[in-house]
Amino acid sequence: MGYAAQAKEAVLVPDVAKSDRYIATILRPLELAVPLIYQEKVIGVLDLEHTKRGYFTEDHKRTLTTLQRSWPSR
Repeated sequence: MGYAAQAKEAVLVPDVAKSDRYIATILRPLELAVPLIYQEKVIGVLDLEHTKRGYFTEDHKRTLTTLQRSWPSR
């Protein structure tokens, strides 16, 4: 989640156990993190986790990134 917020981009991690950015608390094998950006500022991160490997796909990432970009800018 922290990297998604910092980079201001969606991050799909196929296996968090193999990611050097993941800090293990309760190990979940797959994560999709999408920063919520409003007026160029990150106001939160939508973080989806699932215990089934391969559950989230690039299609999920693309869909949520589309939602991310639909926020109004002023």
